[in-house]
Amino acid sequence: MQLIRLFRSEALVPLLCMMATQALGELPTARMTAIFPMGCRIGAEAELQVHGSDLDGARGLLFSDPGISAEVTNAGERKFKVQVAGGVPAGVYEVRFDGALGLTNPRPFVVSSLAEVRSPAGNTTRETAAAIGNNSVVNGIAVSRQSVWFKVTATRGQRLLLRVSAAALDSRLNPVMLLRDGAGERLARGSDAGLIDYTAAADGDCLIQIHDATYGGGTEHFFRLENSSGPHVDFVSPPVVSSFTDTEVTLYGRNLPGSKPSGLKAVDGLSLEQLTVK
Repeated sequence: MQLIRLFRSEALVPLLCMMATQALGELPTARMTAIFPMGCRIGAEAELQVHGSDLDGARGLLFSDPGISAEVTNAGERKFKVQVAGGVPAGVYEVRFDGALGLTNPRPFVVSSLAEVRSPAGNTTRETAAAIGNNSVVNGIAVSRQSVWFKVTATRGQRLLLRVSAAALDSRLNPVMLLRDGAGERLARGSDAGLIDYTAAADGDCLIQIHDATYGGGTEHFFRLENSSGPHVDFVSPPVVSSFTDTEVTLYGRNLPGSKPSGLKAVDGLSLEQLTVK
């Protein structure tokens, strides 16, 4: 009888192991699908909210640079106060949510040298277009089946460089960006790279219209709209260099300080400048 009991116990071992494996396999995995806003200015702080699934028990955020920190302000709504130290270089970093189920997948987080603002709610018509200043970034979310509108005040001869970023931030938004005059007439359309380079023909407001190519919207259809007078690089030659050696490369773009005409034109038909650096 003792041998029979021992045999039955051993026979249960594979079954118990299988049940334990299935139980572990059914544990949910914390997943972060979006953050808002998607960036912060150097030396500033911002309230950031995390979106996703199975994000219970918020403990904090983990950034890929120690100069970026966060503290929980509302665990239930997954809100945090993020601080970017003054010595953090501008660039794109990674952030992960730390909760009861551990760390999530990473999301891009942008640190910039420009003023950072949030797109207000309700700017879905030309009449309610939100004003944005020069050298600033708007963090926005597309609205389903609608456009969101912004406006910049330009003077005659002023060059506007408008950039909308979405795919680079892992957004589901496929942005369409149009620049219109105050009466709604189209002045320019954003390139495939999300850039509008336009020189104002007269004083007045210019309207920026943004929507998804299929008119999708929601928290995962986010974007950053930059209105900057700073440099913009279209491409670099050569695109690849050897590590640990000094190599001269030529930048081709717009508003490059110390540059000269390149004789090349961009896909939008405008002339590019060139600047050689080491």
